[in-house]
Amino acid sequence: DADGYEMLADLYLSKHDNEKAIFYMNRAIKIEPTSKYSYQKRASIYSEIGKRDQALEDLSAFIKLSPDNMHGYTIRAKYLQAYGRDKEALEDYTKAIEVSRGKNDLASLELFKLRAQILGKFGRNQEAIKDLNDFIAKGIEDEDAIRQRGDFYLKLKEYDKAIADYTRSIELSPGYARAALEARAKAYRLTGKNDLAEKDLTAARKLKEKPAEKPIFKMK
Repeated sequence: DADGYEMLADLYLSKHDNEKAIFYMNRAIKIEPTSKYSYQKRASIYSEIGKRDQALEDLSAFIKLSPDNMHGYTIRAKYLQAYGRDKEALEDYTKAIEVSRGKNDLASLELFKLRAQILGKFGRNQEAIKDLNDFIAKGIEDEDAIRQRGDFYLKLKEYDKAIADYTRSIELSPGYARAALEARAKAYRLTGKNDLAEKDLTAARKLKEKPAEKPIFKMK
């Protein structure tokens, strides 16, 4: 049965034998061709061994089986982003937002933050700020998102808003504020406040042994 073959695939994955894992995932999917999560699992194996086209085909199959499920679009967007195909990733994040419209769970809201990152790559700073505003407005005081919004304000030369965001980001997580301190220092220099800039750079140097940002954000 399909579950048995998936268990065998998991066994070979634990042994780092990806080819055998794919072999058994193929059998599982042949028996249960409508099991969308089997396609997701096989896609992850294909991606691991560098078979990008096959990975994307499997994620497309996931989406075809469940077109109103935001997770399929989100996962494919992350793969596309990792493969440097940002334009297509942007389309998938937008589609994921469309199908999850009205939901306020964390995964749905995080889509706005993810899309903002790609919008910024295309210089669409105002749109990126709007997405981050939507994310933050739901009560999620994520220091990373607030710092990113500050970066977009900085690019638009809205220095007071950038400094306000960097300051809030630092307040939320002072122990992981190196990136925000360095960014605020840059904003201070651009506004002629060199003393404050040097103070921030000194504080940032003291944090250099720590990660620049927290690995995850939390809902407050």
